[in-house]
Amino acid sequence: MSDRSTAARREAFYIGGIWCLFAAWVLGYAAWGAYPQDPRSMTLTFGLPTWVLWGIALPWCVASAVTIVFCLGVLKDE
Repeated sequence: MSDRSTAARREAFYIGGIWCLFAAWVLGYAAWGAYPQDPRSMTLTFGLPTWVLWGIALPWCVASAVTIVFCLGVLKDE
């Protein structure tokens, strides 16, 4: 197996792992926090429901930052 295909496979595993990690966080946190027992108990943070901020917005921002760092620092142009 060539060195280029080994690097491509490793990079694909990293990207797939990052995607799975953040997908698990978003799906798990949203399933846990999106449906409170009492809808009147839902709190807002920065004008968003708190579960949206911590379960969707934050992971998307962190995933974008991790992707940028990965692409600029780890990914190699062959």
